[in-house]
Amino acid sequence: MFDSESGTSYHAEDGVDLRVKRRTPIRTTPLGRDLISSAKEILHSLHTGDTSKMIIRRAEVPDPHEYAPRDVKALRARLNTSQSLFARLMGVSTDLVAHWEHGIRKPAPMACRLMDKIQEDPDGFVQSLVKYG
Repeated sequence: MFDSESGTSYHAEDGVDLRVKRRTPIRTTPLGRDLISSAKEILHSLHTGDTSKMIIRRAEVPDPHEYAPRDVKALRARLNTSQSLFARLMGVSTDLVAHWEHGIRKPAPMACRLMDKIQEDPDGFVQSLVKYG
């Protein structure tokens, strides 16, 4: 590995850092310096787990499940809520929930993604939003 700032190259074998000082530092282009800086940021993130300075540009995001009328009704029953309360939890109107349950309309992908999250932990989802008392 090469450290462009100090002009030092080293090889890590069995966790031992062997540094060899170069007599003349290697000149780099602005692009080369950017690449080296980016590589250092990646190594730092891998070692520390701190990804706060990284921007994710590509990721595999699965499509949400499609919810048939009986699936929406079953999820609402699993939460033991009325259409009105389920609608408030979902951030939609009571009429829209009724339309989903009767097959008049299909839930939008965003609503399906939210229902997927609810399916993962129904009790936790309700507890995170509802204040009893």
